[in-house]
Amino acid sequence: PIACDARRYLAASTTTYDMIFCDAYHGVRNIPAHLVTREFFVLVKSRLVDDGVFLANVISPVTGESSALFRSLLQTMRAEFAYTEAFSSENRSLNLVNNVIVMASNRPFTRHPDAVPADAVTSYLLSTRIDRTAYEPLKGVVFTDDYNPSEYLVARQLRQAN
Repeated sequence: PIACDARRYLAASTTTYDMIFCDAYHGVRNIPAHLVTREFFVLVKSRLVDDGVFLANVISPVTGESSALFRSLLQTMRAEFAYTEAFSSENRSLNLVNNVIVMASNRPFTRHPDAVPADAVTSYLLSTRIDRTAYEPLKGVVFTDDYNPSEYLVARQLRQAN
C-alpha cells in the first residue's frame, strides 16, 4: 500500500493502471475537494490504460433535493470520460444518503469473455446498478480547481438531513 495524497502521487508517477479507485474522505462526508475536479479526472485518465476504469465512492442521495453532490460529481466525470455508471451500496430509496460507486471509462463497459461465470456475489453486485432514468437528465455543475462548491453541497446535505 501507498500512503500518499492521490493527486500528488498520480502527478509524480508515470505508471498506468487498469483501475483506480478513489475512496477518500475527511470529516463526516467530505471528499477532499481536489479529488473531485475536472483537472483531477484529466490526471486520472492519463494514468489509466486505454480500457482502464476509474471508480469513486460518493456518499450522497442519487435523487431529490440533496443529490447535488452526486449529480455534479457525475457531470464532472462525464466531462472527461465517455462512459459512466452508478451503483448503489444498498437497496433502499435513492433519495436517502447512500454509498454510491460511480464507474467511469473511455471504453464501453462489457464483460470480458474470460471472466469467471457469474456467481451469486457477482450477480448481486451487478444488480446494484442504478438505472439511468433515476437521475437523467443530469443537472449538475462541473467542478474545477477554480470552481468547486463540493464542501458547500455536503454541508447543505447534512443540514437538510437534520
